[in-house]
Amino acid sequence: MHGALRNHTDQDPEYPLLPYGKDAKRSLLAKAIFKKDGVKRVSFLPMVIDKRYRPEVLRKSDPRFDDMVRYMEWASEGFEHRFSVDGDEVVITG
Repeated sequence: MHGALRNHTDQDPEYPLLPYGKDAKRSLLAKAIFKKDGVKRVSFLPMVIDKRYRPEVLRKSDPRFDDMVRYMEWASEGFEHRFSVDGDEVVITG
């Protein structure tokens, strides 16, 4: 037994090859911009894994974008941070 059964998570039947629960299809693409004296900006692009197991970047106009930002807020509770949306990117400060 492995994956969802071993970890007691709700497996998404539409994603049988992602055995770690419904949130296993969530992803992000991290982005960091550096300058000579340090970090200039850190952000991420929210992503999901589509039903053909390919990464899909979510655009701000997609309702899943806001859901992903809320999920990341929940997942990062307790860390000093602030998220702000700039176009299709979520900028992290703090």
